[in-house]
Amino acid sequence: MKIAITGSNGSVGKRVVALALKQNHLVLGIDIGPTSNLPPDAEGLKSSFDYKSVDLRSYQDTLAALQGCEAIIHLAGLYQLILQLLGCPNPTDYVVNTHNTYVYLPFRFIDEFDIENRNVVVSYNVLRAAAELHITRVAQASSVNVVTMVYSLGPKFHYFPIDEQHPCQPDEPYGLSKVICEAQADSIVRRYPDMSIASMRLHWSLPDPKLAAALEDSKRKNDLWGYVHEDSGADAFLLAVTEDSGKWSGHEPFFIAAPTLAYGEHSDALKAEYWPDVPIKEGFEISGNKGFFDCSKAERLLGWPPKKVKAPKEETTVSLGPQVAEGEKVFGVAHIFASFNDTFVHVTDLSGKETISRVTGGMKVKADRDESSPYAAMLAAQDVAARCREVGITALHIKLRATGGTGTKTPGPGAQSALRALARAGMNIGRIEDVTPVPTDSTRRKGGRRGRRL
Repeated sequence: MKIAITGSNGSVGKRVVALALKQNHLVLGIDIGPTSNLPPDAEGLKSSFDYKSVDLRSYQDTLAALQGCEAIIHLAGLYQLILQLLGCPNPTDYVVNTHNTYVYLPFRFIDEFDIENRNVVVSYNVLRAAAELHITRVAQASSVNVVTMVYSLGPKFHYFPIDEQHPCQPDEPYGLSKVICEAQADSIVRRYPDMSIASMRLHWSLPDPKLAAALEDSKRKNDLWGYVHEDSGADAFLLAVTEDSGKWSGHEPFFIAAPTLAYGEHSDALKAEYWPDVPIKEGFEISGNKGFFDCSKAERLLGWPPKKVKAPKEETTVSLGPQVAEGEKVFGVAHIFASFNDTFVHVTDLSGKETISRVTGGMKVKADRDESSPYAAMLAAQDVAARCREVGITALHIKLRATGGTGTKTPGPGAQSALRALARAGMNIGRIEDVTPVPTDSTRRKGGRRGRRL
């Protein structure tokens, strides 16, 4: 089958492209960028991949690009990272580039600014072009945010677990744009009844659920501590356009979320603390590590059980660290330097003379390497914690410092994230000291003449 995948350069798009190629489909990648690189695990399948740079705001360009395709997976939409880099509002703001509004994007070597349209127009163009070209199988990216969730002013849940019958009442533009996209699909199938359109209400797509641990429970309560593994989400999109059991037709929405929470908290305790007044549907229970979404419709109609991702085999390592009894704590010292353009996590032995591991946030990311990103700091701390475990260090004293001197005495935003990541990685935390250097004689900057003169 020849499948067009819009938004093929995005994080979700790349995983869908890789999976489609591995299943021996011909893939046409479509995105606004001038080029596309295949994911590393699909490099050997280049012969089955083609790419077109298309502005999907143009209906005629969309129509021309989709000629000859048998199915469409539509993932193109809001470029949140680019919007953040340009200082544009995020979806929680009510004036946002989500619908028929515009945002100016500096684009490659073009001198002028490219004007980017938003989710609603692009989605309709793809659906209408599919209808005109008699492409009957379409899966489009919707979102769990059709329900009032993380971007909403105040999430309101009618019951748990949430399923496709739950009211969709978003009070913010991103969720509203997805509701409109689903309404467009309803309209299209009324006029073109041979079409089957699946709106995939995808949760937070992650390569590793441990990444969700960067945020506190109180901050994640609005998205119900959910996630979906990126390869499992890619499975759902492929099934939506290739499954031919005839169990469904027309337009159907599907929640796509993992059956468990992102990390090992107890669901009933979280519900009792944060959502005590939300009723539980008859016949269901929220207990253990069970998630707050009911995805049984996707399992029933698409045959989508979330893929169980095998944990990578741990290589046997020779431990050269101290030989201690089980449960005994072996301390090191974590020197966390959090400026406002990077975060350094440096672990030494107690004497400070031997380095165990040293990683910076800039070593882990590309987009924020010149900024003190909490996400980059978390990744750096996770690498350091893994190395500590290899050499037998189980506990850390923390020495936290800011720029200090005549600069700021306040640690950068990566400090808290790095410290929390060390704790979540299993490191026992001992003393926490602020070792920011403070001038002892004066606040005068170095330079000029100093000292006594005759």
